[in-house]
Formats: sequence, C-alpha cells, structure tokens
Amino acid sequence: EILYGKYLTPKYRDHAFITTKTHARTRQDARTELETSLRNMKLDYLDLWQIHNIRSVEDAETAWENGVVDEFMKARDEGLTRYIGFTGHRSYLGHLRILELMKAGGVRMDSCLMPMNLVDPHYDSFIVNVLPELIEQDYGVFAMKTMAHGNLVGVDTFGKVIPRADRDETLTDVDITKKDLHHYIYSLPVTSLISGCLFDREVRENIGNLTNYTGMDAKERDTLIA
Repeated sequence: EILYGKYLTPKYRDHAFITTKTHARTRQDARTELETSLRNMKLDYLDLWQIHNIRSVEDAETAWENGVVDEFMKARDEGLTRYIGFTGHRSYLGHLRILELMKAGGVRMDSCLMPMNLVDPHYDSFIVNVLPELIEQDYGVFAMKTMAHGNLVGVDTFGKVIPRADRDETLTDVDITKKDLHHYIYSLPVTSLISGCLFDREVRENIGNLTNYTGMDAKERDTLIA
C-alpha cells in the first residue's frame, strides 16, 4: 500500500478508483486497518472498502456479532470511504448469511466481489444462489476468477502454460476461449469483471474482449455451460 500511495497520490487521485480490504473480524481491528491503509496510501478517503473473504456461515456471523459491519457503516457515514462491500472465495452460503444478517438488521452495503465463471454453475454456485439476491437488493456485483487464475485455459497463476500431461481437463480441450469466458460474465448483471493481469498484453487482450462484446443470450450461455 505504501508503494501504491507513492504513485497514486496526489497526482492521480482523481483518476483512480481506490479500494482495499480487511481480514479483521473485530470492530477495533477493522478500524485500525482502515486508518493504516489511509495513512500508507496518503488518502483522505477510499472509494471502496471491503470485508475480505467471508469464508463460511460461521465467519459471516462472527463479523456481524463483533461489530465489523457496524464499523463499515460508520466509516461510510464519516466519509472515510465512499462505498462499502464484502468479498468471498469459498462458500456461497457465507455470502447468503451475511446478506441475511444485514437485511434483518436493516442495513446494506454497496457491493459484493465473488467468483463467477463458466464452471461455477456446476457446483455450489455463486451465480445461481447469490447473484439473484444481490440483484434484488440492488448491489453492485464484481466478478472475479473468471479464468480461475488461468487454470481454465491451461495456464498457471504466473502465466506459465501447464503441460497437458500435468493438468486436469481444461476448457481448451473443448474449444472454449478466453473471449468466451469473459463474454459469458459480461452477459450477466455485473458491474465489472475484476481480472488479475500480470502483463500489459493481458490488459490489452481483456480490453479487446470487452470492446468487441455484442451480447450473449440465455441460449448461448446454456450452450457454453453444457
């Protein structure tokens, strides 16, 4: 964060949407991490602050009972962040539980970041189980892991091609492209697709996939899923 702040602020503050997250599961720890992040990045406020990695129903309940959500609401009210949200990688049940607790408590956040890809509908699906609830509650939806760190197209986390003999079947074996993966997500009611890139060529490729997107109907989605 110190490094990022060096290059982002103050020169580019008005050009960047700056977000960070906290693993904290107590109210005081969350506040401490927020203040540290603001200080390190030389910011007066964040654009988005997120509860990071709600892992399970129990984890959601811990965050709620320990006042983490209350601290997020307070930070937004104080103008220390424009928006607040939560993220998770593992269990859609944790997402549903934190949404349920906030709804019962009469509060809501602004956004949710969750895994969304072509494999997701087949097992413990965030798209099937969580997305409709987010849309009903008017959340901004951020998709991540659309290529599962590249594994869905036979590439490891660091951009190295995985030899066919050393990997499970990937979507390259059934002639599905990175363009298909991205267009599938763009066809869903998402705010943005957060795609982790290691190289500028990947950024350019992703931009190309978005700029030539012309839509995808439910039949096309079902064909890709099948």
